[in-house]
Amino acid sequence: MVEQTIRDIHYLEDSDDEVFLCRLVLESEKMNVRLIHHLQVDTLEAALHERNVEQVTLVIVDFNMPGIKGPDAISRVLSSCDAQNLIIGICSGSEDPADKQASLKVGARFFVYKPLNTKSIKQICELCEELDIAKDNDGVRSIIAKQVKQG
Repeated sequence: MVEQTIRDIHYLEDSDDEVFLCRLVLESEKMNVRLIHHLQVDTLEAALHERNVEQVTLVIVDFNMPGIKGPDAISRVLSSCDAQNLIIGICSGSEDPADKQASLKVGARFFVYKPLNTKSIKQICELCEELDIAKDNDGVRSIIAKQVKQG
């Protein structure tokens, strides 16, 4: 079993302000992650095409994007990118059960509620059995891929 620390989170979100606030909150909560912000599905896809598929990649998609819904973005990414070691899901303010069902139906691994913070990342780790949160002696938290899925 190979363990990996996931440092980067690709975040498809249309609001610069939302991403800025998430970064501040995650930093204040001592979460050792870097949000890579994508405003468009195209830039997310380009980044995923360039990634090392041997490394676990975590992608979080906003449910309500202009011009495309989160489930449609996930469906597009999963059909155009290598899904090996790709963990993708939704972060939303919507509490409509139909939104969650639509997301999971297209292959989202998780559906968590905004804001994106340590609590929502812990929920992602609970829903994705290969992920966990580790805390060092200074209280800094990291996302750990406990096992790497092959294909």
